[in-house]
Amino acid sequence: MTTQPAVGDPLLDLWEHLMSPNRTHLSCFYPSKITMSGIWTGDNPLDFSLPLILFQMLLITSTTRAATLLLSPLGLPRYISEILGGFVLGPSVLGRLPHYTDIVFPPRSIFILDSMALLGLVYYSFTIGVEIEVPTITRAGFRSFWFAGASALLPFLIGATTGYVALGTDDSRQNAGFVDRLSFPIFLGSTFASTAFSVLARNIAELKLAGTDVGQITLSTALINDTIAWTGLTVATALLYAEDSGLLSSVWTLLSGLVIFGASVLLVRPALVRLAQRATTEGEVIGEERECAVLVGVMVAALVADAGGTHVIFGAFVFGLAVPNGPVGVELVEKVEDYVVGTLLPLFFAMSGLRTDTSKVTSMEAAVLLMVATFAAAVLKVVACIGVAAGFGMPLHDGTSIGLLLNTKGVIELVILNIARNKKIMSDQSFTVLVFMSALITALVSPSLTMVVKPARRLVFYKRRTVAWTQPDAELRVLACVHVPRDAPAAITLVDVLWPSRRSPIAVHALHLIEFAGRASALLLINAAAPAASSSEFSDQGRSHVEMQFKHIAHAFMAYVENHAPGGVMARTMAAVSPAGSMTSSEFDALKERKADDGCMREFLDRANAGGGGVEYCERGVFNASEMVAEIRNVEAAGKDLFLVSRTPGATGLTAGMSDWSECPELGPIGDLLVSKDFQTKASVLVVQSYGRAAAAAAASTSSEFAVGEAVLPAPEAIMPATSMGHPPRRPRQHSHSDLML
Repeated sequence: MTTQPAVGDPLLDLWEHLMSPNRTHLSCFYPSKITMSGIWTGDNPLDFSLPLILFQMLLITSTTRAATLLLSPLGLPRYISEILGGFVLGPSVLGRLPHYTDIVFPPRSIFILDSMALLGLVYYSFTIGVEIEVPTITRAGFRSFWFAGASALLPFLIGATTGYVALGTDDSRQNAGFVDRLSFPIFLGSTFASTAFSVLARNIAELKLAGTDVGQITLSTALINDTIAWTGLTVATALLYAEDSGLLSSVWTLLSGLVIFGASVLLVRPALVRLAQRATTEGEVIGEERECAVLVGVMVAALVADAGGTHVIFGAFVFGLAVPNGPVGVELVEKVEDYVVGTLLPLFFAMSGLRTDTSKVTSMEAAVLLMVATFAAAVLKVVACIGVAAGFGMPLHDGTSIGLLLNTKGVIELVILNIARNKKIMSDQSFTVLVFMSALITALVSPSLTMVVKPARRLVFYKRRTVAWTQPDAELRVLACVHVPRDAPAAITLVDVLWPSRRSPIAVHALHLIEFAGRASALLLINAAAPAASSSEFSDQGRSHVEMQFKHIAHAFMAYVENHAPGGVMARTMAAVSPAGSMTSSEFDALKERKADDGCMREFLDRANAGGGGVEYCERGVFNASEMVAEIRNVEAAGKDLFLVSRTPGATGLTAGMSDWSECPELGPIGDLLVSKDFQTKASVLVVQSYGRAAAAAAASTSSEFAVGEAVLPAPEAIMPATSMGHPPRRPRQHSHSDLML
């Protein structure tokens, strides 16, 4: 006979809790107070969980945005403004107002707010993992490993030593075991050694260093340092359980992390590689179902990692590492990052700022010790980079620049500090001091780097180098800026006008201009900017769109050099990555439509030529109606069998004059031209109009798009009556225009 456990008396349990010497604060919750009935019934919105969390998110977002606007003239990273916004909302500033914390940030809401912040951190960690690619590190050479080892080892030792000294002054942990006493030094050492890769990538782009040797080495080194920091975080988290559950639990936690990593490499990555290959053949479109499956996989990985004892962000980060570089990773991050970075991630930074309380700094000796140790770690990181740079024969200012850039702090450091504080192995005083020092050191990086590099002063001697001033037999250096591969022929033609020869050589510096938009994968900065990215040792499979553009541009200039006399032309292809302007919604929609059209065209060409067919596709641009008619006549002279003309809504001035004398406006100006008596063609003419869009727009105006090729049969419902010489039933005259595609 089994006995049921006795149900305790709630009042007795409450009394025992209140009388206990280890009592804590109790909070009472109302399960039904989620949404309100309305202010007209006397309800206070801040008494209900959903209105309260919405109000907190609005307050945090508006405060951090205001701080970003105020600090933007100083050129400081957004990370600092978000920390500052949380600091202002926290107990150090507004929290000193009476009843502010109880009304705006009551204890019952912190659980929900912290959970949403962690959810944003999970997907942000996933995007960081997507941006990291192991071949990128090896592509940068062994210098990155030397810089990473030197810049991480000394700060880690300083942090670990400071942690041991701090533990010696903490009376509450004098009786802690050896393994338990290891966690705090490892946490602090990982904090000092870490580098914020995502924040660093943005700083390098804004400083115009992405295409330089300094920028490439720094980004590769930051990838390695981030990996070291994540490893230290995993080990320190595993050691936290040694005191309560024994050393065996820490071993199982570490093994769980290894199993998660192994599963991501052996199981998840092959599946995502097949997805990437399929997406490439389908026009770089993932699809909603596959995209949802990947994003759900992020949550599964985070859940498994948390259940294994590591941390939710470890699982998301490792899952991101499994995503192959290329269009799949870029499209996934584009779907996630705007909302995560704009809405959820500021909650994490704000929570870190809310936890900083200057009133908790009670021991000035310990605070000064942490501040001195933090500055010493930052200085030694710069000194270590200078030493490695000297060993490789690099200039002094390059080593100094790399060391300063590697002192950029961000998410990974705050993650380590928050975990250490939540696990009670770091006091509120240490947390406050380290968060403050993190923001301060990051703020000092940009002005210090400007003082070291001084790019304007270094380029003064170029001001007098003009074409008229140079000697006839001196080398003329030309900078050719190219945005996309189709701009390369025009730049090469312009260079060829200068008539290079062995007596008057020309050195062409082809600069691939890449826009670093708010999301653009930081990994592309290395792949696109590094000259090694165009080498043949790496296959086209897995390359990103920007990488392929860089490769085509480099090959175009290489071919120009090879076709010239030896010694007449020298060319070097580089890349410049920078934030550059905004795109309107209509332009963005047009870009998406063009991308989808290109994907459909590639799919059609692959299918048509799979059996040895001879389908070719050529696109030509025209500037006026006469050029368009001339192109059509050139195609007709080639003896084609079928003219395919599509009618789409819209209107431009290209064919405005043609519509005035059109005999069959229902065919569009190009269709009318092809069936007219003045255009003697023996080919068939097929006019197609899509009715998938708004009928009103289609009726208001029409346009024509012209294509020539083998016989292509569109959907039956999209075909209008067409003929080679006849006249279909007339309609009221409409204005129309055409885009010529050959």
